[in-house]
Amino acid sequence: MPLAWTVKAQLLPKASRRKSAQRSNAARPKAGDRQPLKRPSSGQTLDLKGSGIPPAVEPKCLWRNVVWEDQAMDRPEQLAGLFAQKHREHLPGLLESVIITGSAALDDWHPRVSDVDLVMVIARPMTSKELTVATRLHAESKSSTTIDGIYLTESQINEGPDRIDAVPQVVDGDLTELQAGGELTWVTWREIENGIEAEVTDTGAQHWARSERRFSAALEGAQQFSRENLASYWSALGVQSRTKLAPLAADAPVNASTVRWIALGPTRLLATIETGEILSKTNAGAFAARRWPKYADLLRRAAASRTGRDVAFNATDANLAVDLLEQCVATGRDTPLKS
Repeated sequence: MPLAWTVKAQLLPKASRRKSAQRSNAARPKAGDRQPLKRPSSGQTLDLKGSGIPPAVEPKCLWRNVVWEDQAMDRPEQLAGLFAQKHREHLPGLLESVIITGSAALDDWHPRVSDVDLVMVIARPMTSKELTVATRLHAESKSSTTIDGIYLTESQINEGPDRIDAVPQVVDGDLTELQAGGELTWVTWREIENGIEAEVTDTGAQHWARSERRFSAALEGAQQFSRENLASYWSALGVQSRTKLAPLAADAPVNASTVRWIALGPTRLLATIETGEILSKTNAGAFAARRWPKYADLLRRAAASRTGRDVAFNATDANLAVDLLEQCVATGRDTPLKS
């Protein structure tokens, strides 16, 4: 049986969601573990870890009746636009704009494989009724292309993550009404700077364009988060992975999502530390392959498996991925931050 494990915790960006450790105000920016593993495949599972507001309208299976192929929904902007239209229909006046982040903003999005990550800019904090309706909207997207993301008001975006305690966040189509940590890091604000934004009207998202938003603290904050995340979460994951891999034969099958997570996650963080940029997983793999050619074949295969291709991995591959993880942790610890 293939080995698979999920990086779990309280809700960090995607399925790893480990709440960051408590720290003093002087230790900002807050860190939560980013880039959690999403949708692990089946197999053995190991846990490493009255206001004048328009009334919300309860949705009725909005997404399950949509045939994406017939509607040519093969671009993230189209999917986000349809979601925004349904959102305004059932939650009038709430959603003001949407910003596409993640793989869809980094030219690494694959139809019917990737989800769509959004920063959803709302006019006001959400009421209990609105949260219930939004929960349904996101949950029903699971039947096609999952819509994930974070809800923020304009003022919260301008304040930055260090001054926000908790907001609604969506991971794998599941909405948590008030979630601390998770996407509330400067990495998300750096992604907003590079995102694709559109105004939302009753007919959906209009006039997609590259975001013009800029945040003076985002670059340094994202680099600091990446360094802390490598030293804490990823370092511990490497130790735990070695323990789990030790009894396996060299050719024992290991789940592809496990190898992708270990090989590509740390390389993205190291690239942010060294360049200040947020790279796609595929480009992060290329970045690491140029740096360390001995990992090039593993990284190429890991990137290929992200597209939906059936790529097999074994314990030898997984151990090599952990080697790369440890290399990234050590390099990130000693690399000066780019200013």
